[in-house]
Amino acid sequence: MSIPSLLAALPFVVLVQACSGAGVKPVVPLEDIPWNLVSQDGLVLEPGSRARPPEILLSGKDKRLGGSGGCNRLMGSYELDGDKLKFGQLASTRMACVAGMAEEAAFTNLLQGVVRWQVEGRQLELFDGAGRAVLRFEARKAL
Repeated sequence: MSIPSLLAALPFVVLVQACSGAGVKPVVPLEDIPWNLVSQDGLVLEPGSRARPPEILLSGKDKRLGGSGGCNRLMGSYELDGDKLKFGQLASTRMACVAGMAEEAAFTNLLQGVVRWQVEGRQLELFDGAGRAVLRFEARKAL
């Protein structure tokens, strides 16, 4: 095969390889997937630092948030517009736990300041108005 023939075939080869999905991570949807907290404000969540692992679930049907801050159950509403995400007023139960109460309060405050989201593979990052990734989650169930 001549060099001009190879050069003419190159775009086709690139297109076929791009469409094959090789090396592309599957993307987990934002809604209707349980998300477990991995890090908060840049700090990795330590096992046992809270009564139970913090988690959230965003229900796409009714735009409601459910979950846990690690001790108390959380609930509230959210608005989603593309990569923009805003949580409404959050409510929680009022249990007292031995560990993690200050971290839970900080978690709830960080959720209230979220303005944008991004999913990469099985990781969800929530960003504040300054563009900082303040909360990082991992999808709980396998797809």
